[in-house]
Amino acid sequence: MARSDFGSISKEFPFDDACKTLEAITPGMAYADLREFARRHTHPDIPGLLKNRFLFITRDGHILYDHLLSLIHTEGTGNVRVRKAMYFVWAFRDERLRRFVAELPGGYGILPN
Repeated sequence: MARSDFGSISKEFPFDDACKTLEAITPGMAYADLREFARRHTHPDIPGLLKNRFLFITRDGHILYDHLLSLIHTEGTGNVRVRKAMYFVWAFRDERLRRFVAELPGGYGILPN
C-alpha cells in the first residue's frame, strides 16, 4: 500500500519517535525534508500524523515555525507545559477532534451548526 502524507487520527507510534521528529524541525524547514528525516531516523509515517495534529504547512511546502515549535525547541517535549500546549494545538487544529470535543449528540453542542 502506498504511503500518504495525511496521517491518521488514530494511528499511534512510539511517543519518543514522534518527539524526536518534532524536535528535528528547524525554522524554514521544508516538509519534504522532515519526511526524509523521519524515513531515516524514526518512522516514515510520523510526519503525516504530526502534520494533522501540530504542524501548519505553507503553500510552498515549508513548515511554519510557530510558537508551539519554538516552545518545543526551547523546553523540549518532555516538559508538562509543552505537552499541554501540544494537546491544545492538536484539538484546535484537527477539526475532527475539535468537533468531537465541542459538540453534543443531536447537534446541540457549543459550536454553531
